[in-house]
Amino acid sequence: LVATLFGREWLPIHCAIVVLFCTDWILGLTVAMIQRRVSSSASLRGVLKGLVYATIILVAAQLGKVELIGPWLGGLLLALIAITESVSVLEKADTLSIMYRLDIPFLRTAIRFLQQRSGEIEGELGGKG
Repeated sequence: LVATLFGREWLPIHCAIVVLFCTDWILGLTVAMIQRRVSSSASLRGVLKGLVYATIILVAAQLGKVELIGPWLGGLLLALIAITESVSVLEKADTLSIMYRLDIPFLRTAIRFLQQRSGEIEGELGGKG
């Protein structure tokens, strides 16, 4: 059933999404613990975000089965998840670096760059971009 829904192949982008999602969750929890703001509602949002991502991955896998446009559109959806999670991870890393007065100036540049790429992809999909 899992292979039918999500596809038979575990692609590098799937691994990247899982690693980025877990890293985002760990960094988010770390920041919340340091700021003494751990909450069950924020944790629930993280779980729901994972469920939404799983749904998008499922849709991307199904689109991949459609000739011509499917693999391209499915790939864009996966790229958007990966970029979104990358931005979130870097933003949390930036928050930690500010909290501990670490000078890592390229983080904000990397965040802006990824946000621009995300906007370009959303534009291709007809989103706000």
